[in-house]
Amino acid sequence: MSRTDDALREFADTGSGKLLGLAEKRRLGSRERIDALVHALVDIAESIEKVYGKIIPKILDEPEIPPEALRERLWEIREEFRHIDYHIHDAKLMEL
Repeated sequence: MSRTDDALREFADTGSGKLLGLAEKRRLGSRERIDALVHALVDIAESIEKVYGKIIPKILDEPEIPPEALRERLWEIREEFRHIDYHIHDAKLMEL
């Protein structure tokens, strides 16, 4: 497991709660908006971990992967990036 994987998991497990508490303590916005932003960050972290920790290694572990299976894996990556993009745009719309 890499440092990046560890950092993503740590943020999802405990860092997100710390960030939520810090933003609330500093009164950066309503609890609802801060919570939504932090959850968006957790979802983004999970998608990044899925792409680089699962899907791409799976592709690279199968050098003889059939074209259709490769297309399917690339489709999964595209969907994860679409999910990330949704959260980025959603976060930009949130005013804290």
